[in-house]
Amino acid sequence: MSPTRTGAILLAAALLAHAAPARAAAPEWNQKEVTALARKLLGVVDQIDAAAKVAPQQPTAMQQRTRDAAKNSFFQVRRATADYVAKLEAGRDRELTEAHFRGVKIAFADTRRLARDAVPTPEMEGYLRKADELLSELGRYYPDA
Repeated sequence: MSPTRTGAILLAAALLAHAAPARAAAPEWNQKEVTALARKLLGVVDQIDAAAKVAPQQPTAMQQRTRDAAKNSFFQVRRATADYVAKLEAGRDRELTEAHFRGVKIAFADTRRLARDAVPTPEMEGYLRKADELLSELGRYYPDA
């Protein structure tokens, strides 16, 4: 084999090794555990929503609009999370719930940014941290989400 051909083969192998990202194997699907985690997440989302509702009025119109946008976002996240939980409780598996989980994760990421500005309290930060932990735990079951 010529040195050029050997070099081309080695280059192709190196490119393939870098092109296929290593991903951790998803744990065995456990419907009960995933559903329990999703229910916990829904509970935390309810706590976030409740904390936002009792947050004081903001001093400026711009801050008030940010607070109102956050409250609306919390409602959207709560609705998406409740829908996701309902799908799991109905017995739908990983393939049938992955898109719902992805939707919750994206909605929560968007809402999180608003939450820090709208309701900057230690209590809210704790709820957001707990939700992040639960999303991370659930994410292990959805490696492609």
